[in-house]
Amino acid sequence: MDSQDVITYTQKIVKVIEDDKTAKVIRDENLFPVLKYLQKGPMTIMDLVTFFKKSGEEKSDKTIYRYLHTLIKAKLVAKAGKRIISITEDELKSETLYMRAAKAFIFPESLKHDLEFYEQGFCPVFDAARLLLKPVLDGKTLDSDCFQKFLFKIDQDRDDLLVELFKNIEDSSIREINELKWRELEYCLNYTSWAALAAKIDMKKELAKCE
Repeated sequence: MDSQDVITYTQKIVKVIEDDKTAKVIRDENLFPVLKYLQKGPMTIMDLVTFFKKSGEEKSDKTIYRYLHTLIKAKLVAKAGKRIISITEDELKSETLYMRAAKAFIFPESLKHDLEFYEQGFCPVFDAARLLLKPVLDGKTLDSDCFQKFLFKIDQDRDDLLVELFKNIEDSSIREINELKWRELEYCLNYTSWAALAAKIDMKKELAKCE
């Protein structure tokens, strides 16, 4: 049987995951493999059934449909188009194709979104970090409010740098990165973002502004 894929969805280069609920969907041990397989390109449900079977974890088409429904609801996967299959010269059928919403997903630091960590503008975690950095700044104590604003800013700068890095990365590199498990991916993005930030700004100089 001959077939042709008709793609109607425009995939983003990178998607920033900004809420814990969506992050939990990605981290789900059942759902993450779907995102990993879809990294290879648009697939039908039966394509995914085949990939799961090859991995030694057989899943029914109904189970995979349920996984896809959850991922679509979380805006991590989208209906990409149709695969048109020629049964006979006069008979055609179509199957829905699914695609990742983005080639890569970025996990920003979640601390700034967690209301448990700060109330009335005070964050004990940031305050502890401020005190730990005192020896680095020749014994000088950083202003608490200034330091917290600084951390919020560099956190955003790191996210922005990662987005820029992914805009310039080759598809082959994205495929390799997406072979990582979700925890490995978080570590990779964390290390990369800090390295990129360190190459861009003089951290000690910036911190000194809060003395």
